[in-house]
Amino acid sequence: MKNIFWLAVCLIVTLPDQAHGQGSIVYFGPAGISVNAIYGDNYHAAIDVDRDGKTDFMLNYSSRDFSLTPTNGNATVSSVPPVNRYGDAAALSPGAEISRTLPAGQEWRVAIPFYLPTGELFGVTGTAIGSIRTLGQGIAIVGPFAGIEAFLGFRITQADGDHYGWMRMDMIRGYGGQVVNVSEWAYNTVPGQPITAGQVPEPSIYALLGVGALCLWRFRRHRS
Repeated sequence: MKNIFWLAVCLIVTLPDQAHGQGSIVYFGPAGISVNAIYGDNYHAAIDVDRDGKTDFMLNYSSRDFSLTPTNGNATVSSVPPVNRYGDAAALSPGAEISRTLPAGQEWRVAIPFYLPTGELFGVTGTAIGSIRTLGQGIAIVGPFAGIEAFLGFRITQADGDHYGWMRMDMIRGYGGQVVNVSEWAYNTVPGQPITAGQVPEPSIYALLGVGALCLWRFRRHRS
């Protein structure tokens, strides 16, 4: 019976994964990227999701708003239909699919330039993560990521097409929650293929072969 058990384990762990492929998800974490409004000492943070040396998103604190701005023209973020000039980022739950077609009520939000009356470019707006507003004597955070940890979907365009990914963000650190933190992210290296919020790389084929070899060794040992 032990021999049959070990043979079954070896067969299971050495079977290739045909459903998702191997090595299609690239993961970065812990990122530890933060912008805070507590002391006003960290207003911007650059995020290069594919590590190609170009900033894809800028995490900002400006005036009373936290925002995530696509910067290179090839990046977008998922958001709910805009209710103001920024729009609101979509706070996704674990397992939510991020793909070309988003669920009803969400959209891919690009950076929108806005201009001074003279026509001079002033800057770009992004997707709002949350806003600070005064409540009596205190400070509070409003917005989709207020007081929670959630995922945000993003899309970057590379030479071979669009790639979809997720960031884990929170606004629960620091006094009054006045910190936006990006703790990790991942994206699919296969163009056009979806990713689910929180999805990480599967074990490589080499790791599976190593486990399989160990199983075969145990199997043979039990037979002898």
